[in-house]
Amino acid sequence: MKTTSVLVFLWACGYSAAASNHVYFNPKQVLVGEELVVPNSPDQSITLTKLSPCVTLDYGADVAGFPTFEVQNLSGPAQIEVKYSEQLTGLEEPFSDGPSLFVSSLSNSFRVETFNVTQPGNISSGFLQGGQRWQSIRLLTSNTLTLRSASIKSTVGSVDIGNLPSTFQSSSTIYNKIWALGARAVSLACFDAGSQKSTWEVSRNGALVSNIKKVVIAVCMEEFRINKTCCHQAISFVDFILFQACIDGLWYFQDSSKGIGKPFNLSIPGN
Repeated sequence: MKTTSVLVFLWACGYSAAASNHVYFNPKQVLVGEELVVPNSPDQSITLTKLSPCVTLDYGADVAGFPTFEVQNLSGPAQIEVKYSEQLTGLEEPFSDGPSLFVSSLSNSFRVETFNVTQPGNISSGFLQGGQRWQSIRLLTSNTLTLRSASIKSTVGSVDIGNLPSTFQSSSTIYNKIWALGARAVSLACFDAGSQKSTWEVSRNGALVSNIKKVVIAVCMEEFRINKTCCHQAISFVDFILFQACIDGLWYFQDSSKGIGKPFNLSIPGN
C-alpha cells in the first residue's frame, strides 16, 4: 500500500468584513461577435450591431450581485437580452441554466432578462443574480448600441481570498486548489446583516412586495378562494394588499406574536 505524506500549514483568526455598496465585479475577458464565443480580450467598450449582435463576458470565477450596464450611445430605441450562467454552455440554452426554484425574493429565479434601452445612462436589474461566471448580451433590434461597461454590483463585498486572514498551505498543489475554491465559495455565500436591499416598499396605501412571479394587478380579500379544510383561523386584511407577484399554491400567514400559522391553499381567480 502506497502512503503519501502531506505537509499542511494552517493559520486562522477571526474575520469580519462589511459589504461595500461600491464594489463591482468586472469581466476579465470580453468578445463581441455574431454568435456566442469564448472571450479572449479584456476590452470594456462594447458595440453591438445587426452584424455583430452578441457579446460574451467571462468574470473568471463565480460572482454575485446586481447586473449593471452603462449605455454610452445608441442610434435608436433598442432591446437587449442578457443571460447569466455558472457554466459557458448554459448561455446556449433558451433559459440559460435556470430557472431556479429555490431562491429568496431578493434573487431573480430567472437567468434571462430583457431590457428596453431608450437613452444613454445606467441600467441596473431590480433583482440580483446569485452566482454566475458567464454572461452574454444580445442585441434584439437593428439599432446600434454601445456599452461603456457591463459589470455586477457586488452584494457580498470584495471576494478576495488572497487577503483573508485565514489561509491554508500544503505540499499538495491539488489540496491547495481545493481549499482556495472552498474559501472563495464560502466568501461568495456570506454577507453582513442589513447589507441587502429590501424588496418591500411600504407606504400609507399598503405594501408592494416585488418579485419575479407572474403579475397580478390587485388582489382584494373578496377575491381569495381559501380551502377551508386547510385553514381554521380567522384572516383579516386592513384595506387591501397590492401584490406585484402572486402565485397559486400553499401559503402561510405569519403573526409576529404567534409565529407561522397553519397552511392553506390560495387560488387566484382566472388562473
